[in-house]
Amino acid sequence: MHLNTTTKYVIIYLIFSAAMFGSIIMGAYNVRYTLETNNVTRLENLLTNAKNTIATLEQKVISGELDESKAKRLASELMQSYAYSDNEYIWMTDENLVFLAAPLDPQIIGQSFESIVSHEAKSHILSNLTVAGQVITYSWFTTRESITTEVKSIAVKTKHWNWYLGSGVQEKKVNDTFKAFLLEGLVIGFIVNLFIGFVMFFAVRKYNKTLGNDPEVILNVIDRISRGDLTHINATSDRHIGIYGRILEMAQNIKELVTDINKLTLELSESSHHLSSSAHTMNISMKAQMDQLGQAAVATDQIVVSVDEVTKSAIQASDSALEVNQTSSHCINTIGDMNSDMQTLAVNIQDVSLVIANLQVKTENIGSILDVIRSIADQTNLLALNAAIEAARAGESGRGFAVVADEVRLLASRTQDSTSQISTMIAELQDEAVKSVTLMQSNSDDAHQIAEKTVDTQHTVSSIFESVAIIQTMNSQISASAEEQLTATSSVNQLISDINIVAKGNASDVDATEKESERLGEMADNLTTIVSRFKL
Repeated sequence: MHLNTTTKYVIIYLIFSAAMFGSIIMGAYNVRYTLETNNVTRLENLLTNAKNTIATLEQKVISGELDESKAKRLASELMQSYAYSDNEYIWMTDENLVFLAAPLDPQIIGQSFESIVSHEAKSHILSNLTVAGQVITYSWFTTRESITTEVKSIAVKTKHWNWYLGSGVQEKKVNDTFKAFLLEGLVIGFIVNLFIGFVMFFAVRKYNKTLGNDPEVILNVIDRISRGDLTHINATSDRHIGIYGRILEMAQNIKELVTDINKLTLELSESSHHLSSSAHTMNISMKAQMDQLGQAAVATDQIVVSVDEVTKSAIQASDSALEVNQTSSHCINTIGDMNSDMQTLAVNIQDVSLVIANLQVKTENIGSILDVIRSIADQTNLLALNAAIEAARAGESGRGFAVVADEVRLLASRTQDSTSQISTMIAELQDEAVKSVTLMQSNSDDAHQIAEKTVDTQHTVSSIFESVAIIQTMNSQISASAEEQLTATSSVNQLISDINIVAKGNASDVDATEKESERLGEMADNLTTIVSRFKL
């Protein structure tokens, strides 16, 4: 069974309410039990204190410190003043259960326990309270203002006089506290529950307004859209709100877009097929026109051949000059590149010299660090020697320390030897660095000299290039004189050639148009295949 979000929140709210009120009721009963237990414990302690007071007077009578009648009168006066609240007190009777003290009810003094309380309570005390000092509990019923209530009481018996002490457990006070706590808890729980209900109501309302529908329904719609299923999509902005409404609007827009694309794809496919057919027909016509122009060009070329032989010698001379010119230009460029490379090499050599110089400086720094290490090794050796001397003074007890001192001295000696070797190697490295700097400086000077020589060579080749250019100009003038004889024939040949070029361009455009129309048709087919994935 599917439950919507609102129903789920209502069920959660009801469960929470039941749990909260159940906890309040259970808490109230726990408070009542605690109050009853504490009340009984408190009364037992008070009763025990009163019993101990009577026991003290009994002991004084036994020891002869007090007269028995005086002690009993003193005990009655003490118990008569022993009221610990407005409605609770310790009562006391003699061995016959005749009241001797009742602080809040002095009118019952001298009356029997049976006439004031009940015969059942008296029988219970006499039958169960047989051991002095034992505390018992019993119940009896009292009727006041036509209301009968059960009263729980406790009692104890003194050891020597067999007097009875007791008090009633105030159930009414416990019940009133229980009812007040329960009522207060229920009221607070109702207010809290009502507040939580309002909060949940507005939260669920805002949640539903934001989503617009149940999350499972929204996920189902999104899943159908992701699979391309756009059937049964009918978005109406005044019916659907929130995310669900926006999703339906999006799906409706996608559906309309796919429908429009489908229509345009069909039209595009038909247009591309018509365009491909027309381009194919035009391509055939252009090829026939190019064949006719080719025949005319062949006839014109036969006329040009006879005149062309006159200009061959001039053209060959011009070509030779052109080759020399190109070779000179290439040589100039090569020399220029070589000059640039040599300058770059000189700069790199200079940079390497700086790096080696920096290396020399750093090796000197390492030398200073080695001096520090050598100083530390000397100090360690000196400390080890002092430790060995102290160990020798200590005798047998310092033998282990002497071994350690020897090991430390040996380690310091090895450190000094290693430091000396490293210092020698660094000195050699510094000498090699100085030699490298000198050698690099020499190479840098040589590179600058080579660069200057390449500049001179470049200037020489440039002079050759200018001379060859003059020769080429003279050959061009000779060729121009020969070409004047071809003017008439070349004009006709040029006209045919231009027409042929235009025809070739048109043929190429037509061929490209045909291919593009075919490609457009393929794209239309692919688009149709893609659109067909959507179910409208």
